[in-house]
Amino acid sequence: MASFEQTFKNIDDLLFKDSGADSEIDYIEQTSWILFLKYLDSFDQNRADEAILEGQEHQPIFEPKYQWEQLREFQKVLDAEESDIYDILSYVAYNTDMLNRRDRVAKAKQQVLDLEPAYQEFLDFVMQQYISKGVEELDDTRLKSFLELKYSSIHDAKPVLGDLNMVRQRFIDFQQYLYN
Repeated sequence: MASFEQTFKNIDDLLFKDSGADSEIDYIEQTSWILFLKYLDSFDQNRADEAILEGQEHQPIFEPKYQWEQLREFQKVLDAEESDIYDILSYVAYNTDMLNRRDRVAKAKQQVLDLEPAYQEFLDFVMQQYISKGVEELDDTRLKSFLELKYSSIHDAKPVLGDLNMVRQRFIDFQQYLYN
């Protein structure tokens, strides 16, 4: 499953299952807005960088109070910097409990008990990155960096973990337990 599809599924699961929403209609607008806002924030940041390089003035797409960074500030106000943005929005929209990333990982690990020791060690390493840095670490494009950081090279990771396509699939599959 592509990174975008997995991200959407994770958001979908969180907002629908964890929120107690009665139907998809209750959360589709919020899901769409989250993805759209994040996309526009990245797009606008690229435009701002280009303007700086070209010596031009940049006019942001949104007023600062509506930008992605405001969600990060909202995290600080709620003293929830160790929670995902999705938890913050679910808390605000549906009055759900906010889980911090450490608790989210502990809850997910209880559902997956039969991993080989080598893969469990790698998963623990990746989850520590997620706990300390946030949901962006779950993007499957980060997998190569994690393998290189943990094992020095992908070549060195293969004898320890086995088939790298299976490692990637497990990396993606485990994320469903984070948001269930």
